Amino acid sequence: MNRLLHTAPPSPLKKELGLLGSFSMGFADVGADIFLALGLIAAYAHGLMPLALLIAAIVYVTSGLSYAELGSAIPVSGGHLRLASALSIHL
Repeated sequence: MNRLLHTAPPSPLKKELGLLGSFSMGFADVGADIFLALGLIAAYAHGLMPLALLIAAIVYVTSGLSYAELGSAIPVSGGHLRLASALSIHL
């Protein structure tokens, strides 16, 4: 097994991962997404991280309540898509 690992031909691809690559790899995985988002908040907000998290929480709760209201107003599968298509007719 050791011999197989050491005899692999060198790859022309770079073995580096930047911020965008790291974000795109973790974007599909909710667990990694949470830690990546917290790291980005900590990097850019510095000491204002609690305030940034509070603002994000308010936005997410407002968005969730809007979807709950929309779900009760249009009680069919894909109600938000039906609303978007109905609104796009008037544009």
